[in-house]
Amino acid sequence: MKEITHYITTLIIARITGTITPRENALLDRLTEEFPEVKELTEFLKQHPPSPLVQDPAILEQEALEIIRKSRAAAKPKRMKSLKMVTMAAAACIFILIVLIVKPLVLQPSQKQPVTTITVAYSKDITLIKGSDTLTLTGKKLTADAGKGLLIDDSMPITRLKHGDPDEEAILMIPAARTYLLALSDGTQIKLNAGTKIRFPTLFRAGEREIQIEGEAYLKVAGNAAKPFIVHLPNATAKVMGTEFNVNTYADNQSRIALVDGALTVTSGQHTQLLKPGYAATATGNNLEVGLFNREEEMGWLEGYIPVKNLGEKELIALAARYFGEKLTIDSSTDFRIISSGMETELPLQSFLEKITDPKNIYKAADGYHIKMVGNPVKTQHKD
Repeated sequence: MKEITHYITTLIIARITGTITPRENALLDRLTEEFPEVKELTEFLKQHPPSPLVQDPAILEQEALEIIRKSRAAAKPKRMKSLKMVTMAAAACIFILIVLIVKPLVLQPSQKQPVTTITVAYSKDITLIKGSDTLTLTGKKLTADAGKGLLIDDSMPITRLKHGDPDEEAILMIPAARTYLLALSDGTQIKLNAGTKIRFPTLFRAGEREIQIEGEAYLKVAGNAAKPFIVHLPNATAKVMGTEFNVNTYADNQSRIALVDGALTVTSGQHTQLLKPGYAATATGNNLEVGLFNREEEMGWLEGYIPVKNLGEKELIALAARYFGEKLTIDSSTDFRIISSGMETELPLQSFLEKITDPKNIYKAADGYHIKMVGNPVKTQHKD
């Protein structure tokens, strides 16, 4: 029966955070009518919302039930029901209601194809793929308008798309050294960072709002209580109703979600985590960790600033390629780490390189930048 009470708690938390679906909401209403304990647990969770550091809602649920049990035992010892009997009755009720109301949601496997990696290769241009068409985009923004179709910079319609259904999924790819804005058909606004891919429907189907992102993006999700917004990342999924957050999957086998406003749930494997503003969830393999984040470090890219902290040769080469589209070759007689610096993406790469080494050690060739790193106690830290 433990799974049943855990499920009730999950429904309550989803309602509090605004991520509950209409079917789940109907189920919770019925449970609240049938069992006073469910109503009491709901009130407790409203007054004591789950900490972002609690990995399992069952932990808080057990604490809540224990407090309710002691409170009712002290106030109404003769009228208190057996917790075991209540749980068994709730289990029977939930079984019936799940079959009638939420069986397609909870018990049946998804009819959708599993989310797969976006395997299309990057080009040097901002590229849109829809059906069998591949287009190079201009401007600074792509809008998926429910009535007018796809627009460049909110005014110029894309008329060259000949194939596929109107709501067919599209793939938008942002190359190195570029950012781009995407407005979805529901009003959601997304800023895409360099080296990012996004798969999205040009028109959301009834009851669904799902996209897939690889790379980095900042999202302002349009609120819609009837349609949760779901973002699929390589090894995590975020579910929201209307909120602002940053996603980053640049690191291998890692997905990071930083919440700025609102609330969302993050799922990775068997772990589901409720996030509050100011906290970030990092999914690595089968682990899901939560902690506070520094906004400048997490989202400085929105203002054209990339913090560089504790990075070595491999990471610097990757940053030069991603944010400047430049090949960087480093000549160093020893391993080094950049302790603290920053890239301004509106300036040439050389302006950053001059922060970490003497200008005379920088050479621009036909195949990119070549630099020589020598010991600098302020900006680099040599390994023994």
